[in-house]
This record gives sequence, C-alpha cells and structure tokens, in this order.
Amino acid sequence: MNLEQLSSDIFQEGTLTIFMAAFALVAYFALYKHPGILSALRSRYGEVEGQEYAIYLQKFWGVLFFGLLPAFVLSLTQNKGLADYGWAWRLDALTMKWLLLLSPLMVLMTWISTRKEDSLAQYPEIRREDWDGALLFRSALGWVLYLLAYEWMFRGWLLFAAFRQMGLWPAIAVNTAIYALAHVPKGPREAIGAIPLGVALCLVSLQTGSFFVAFFVHVVLALSNEWFSLYFHSHFTGKRSLKA
Repeated sequence: MNLEQLSSDIFQEGTLTIFMAAFALVAYFALYKHPGILSALRSRYGEVEGQEYAIYLQKFWGVLFFGLLPAFVLSLTQNKGLADYGWAWRLDALTMKWLLLLSPLMVLMTWISTRKEDSLAQYPEIRREDWDGALLFRSALGWVLYLLAYEWMFRGWLLFAAFRQMGLWPAIAVNTAIYALAHVPKGPREAIGAIPLGVALCLVSLQTGSFFVAFFVHVVLALSNEWFSLYFHSHFTGKRSLKA
C-alpha cells in the first residue's frame, strides 16, 4: 500500500472518526485527573473548592476534546454538514416516544443504584457538604454542556460516520466497545452497564437520525443520579462524609 492510498483510507470518515474518538479519550483521561493539575487547584483554592473546580475542568476537557476539536477537524476534512453527524434537533412523534419510554427508566435505574455504597462512594462527583441552589445549578450546567459534547461524539459523529462506512452492526459494535472502555475508569459495573445502554442509544439515534434522544436521556441519567446521591447521602449525616 502506497502513502497516497494509506492517506485516503485514513481520511475515510468512519476510519477518521474512530481515530479521533481514540485520541479524544486518551487526551481526556490523561488530563481529567492529572495529579499536577489537581494539586495546583487545591493549592490555589483549598481542598474543597479545588476539588469542585477540578470537576468543572474535567467537564471543560470533555467539551473541548469530544465536541469542539472534532467539529473543527470534520469541517476541514469532510464535505458534510452537522446534520450528517446527528446534529438534528427533532421533536417528532418517534423522538417523543423514545424520550417518554427511556427517561423514566433512567430515573428508576438511578433511584435503585444510588442506594448502594459503591455508587455513593463516587457520586456526587463534587464532594462538598454545603450544597445549595447555586451549586446545584453550576453542576447541572456542567453536566449538560459536557454531555452535549460527549453524546455528539458517541451517538453523533462517531456513530453516523462509521454507519455510512461499515454498516449497522459493525458501527454499533465499534461504538459500544469504545463506549464501554470509556467507562472502565469508573469501575467494572459501569463498564458492563454501558454495553446494553450503548447499543440501545445507537439504535435509537440511527432510527431518529439524531443524537438528541441519547443526549436528553443521558442528562436525565446524570442529573437524577446526582440528585438521588445527594438525597441518600443526606440520610447519613454524621455517619458518612461527602469527602472522598
């Protein structure tokens, strides 16, 4: 294979987006809990506020690597619009059906899972004890922005590009494998749970032609998980500290 052919193969959109997703995840995980960054934040702002700002910075890395940089690369290398990568906001009957079906399921799942000790050891991610309305808003906004980029990566540009190049099930297999690997740092339970959820969200996104359902459902999952975690932690005041 000559260099021209190799370059052509790499810049096929499905192949390119797989490389982009791999780079994005490696860059994100290299930075999101980097000891030097965490130490600098804690030294500057103190243990409690430093940990909070570290979480916001993690969300920023996600927006940058999962959303902004891929959009820039795709605009330079592919002759397609955002809608070709799932950026299509639809509220038709099919979309509403999936939202009404999946959203309550996510709430039920988090209501059950957040009662467990291993879940409460990780969530809420911000480990402050003095949560108020302003902190709830800041954290929720961080989740929404982060998940917008995150779901556009998994159920947007990665999925739709791979689908056009590989077909349905190979694209879903690649997508779900990467999605499960992205959850490994949070433990085997989340990595395994990501597999059926990932398959389901891929199918819904391809059926609706948009990553909107996946984004909204993931926001419901993240926020209900955070709020239920706070609720169950509050039942153990004096017995369990929110400090890691």
